Amino acid sequence: MPARREAIREVVSAHKVAILFLQETKIEDRNPSLVRDVGGHQLQDCVVLPTISTRGGAAIFWDRM
Repeated sequence: MPARREAIREVVSAHKVAILFLQETKIEDRNPSLVRDVGGHQLQDCVVLPTISTRGGAAIFWDRM
């Protein structure tokens, strides 16, 4: 797992986050490893707005409960 994803996952776990929004993600699309790497067992789904060229991108993760 990349270091940035691991750092975000640690914050999610430590603060029991239910919703997480990230901007400037540089992520092209949603994949199962992205949700697992970032959300662990707490955040179980996400929507990704892809980058335009080399800029932007956003993602929102949430707990299904």
